Amino acid sequence: MSSLPASTAIKDALAAMGEGLGSFPEKATALLATLGYRSQRIVPGQTGHVKDFIQMFPLTIPGTKEEESFKREVRSAHILFQFSEEEIREQEGEGFDPAD
Repeated sequence: MSSLPASTAIKDALAAMGEGLGSFPEKATALLATLGYRSQRIVPGQTGHVKDFIQMFPLTIPGTKEEESFKREVRSAHILFQFSEEEIREQEGEGFDPAD
């Protein structure tokens, strides 16, 4: 983490979410890193397109109301990364101090 107080670093990372530079996954991953969450476990080949997301992660029962609602309402879908139990244990205590 940087030498900035945690609250300032979080505010800066949140402000960057609205800026035009970088993709949503890059910005969101940077925000999560500011909060102390890091992982190398990413899902390759994601386009962000809902149709592609559904093809990558097909439902057990396709054609449900939920799927149709997802297709209609969601503009893009990304899985940023996932944590293993080991990664969570390794990072415990590395988070930010809410008192900052």
